[in-house]
Formats: sequence, C-alpha cells, structure tokens
Amino acid sequence: MRRASSRALPKSCGWASTNVVVRVTAAGDVLVRVRASATWVALPATCLRPTADGWVMMRNAQPGEYNVYVEEADVFRPDLCPA
Repeated sequence: MRRASSRALPKSCGWASTNVVVRVTAAGDVLVRVRASATWVALPATCLRPTADGWVMMRNAQPGEYNVYVEEADVFRPDLCPA
C-alpha cells in the first residue's frame, strides 16, 4: 500500500467533508482515511473499496491527483474494480 498526501475541501459549514483531494505519488493501493460509503466516487475514475476497518481504499491508483467526493445521485455507476 502506498502513501499519498491529501487535503480536505469542506463543501458545507458542518464538520463533515464531502470532498478530498488525494495526490498519489506512486502506483498501487492507497488508503484514504474517510469513512467508507457506497457514495464515494473518484475523478479520474478509479476503483474504490471499503476496508475491513471502515476506511476507503483506492485500488491500483496511478500517480496523479484525484478528487474523491460524495455523489449520492450516481448510484448506478459501473464497477471499476477488477474481479
């Protein structure tokens, strides 16, 4: 699992953030310490999976900057994770 830098970008006046920017420095799996939910999406698109302890894992992420955000309206998006 690779480490990545991230910075939260809150979109509301509450404590919860609905958007995080993740900078991946090397290809591989990246742990994103936000609580797992089926509504998290990444742009550019990449595989997001919950971990056993409730965080989000970006699987096989390539180097670059990703916007990870909550998208409640997009519940029928294709599964980008390998079988």
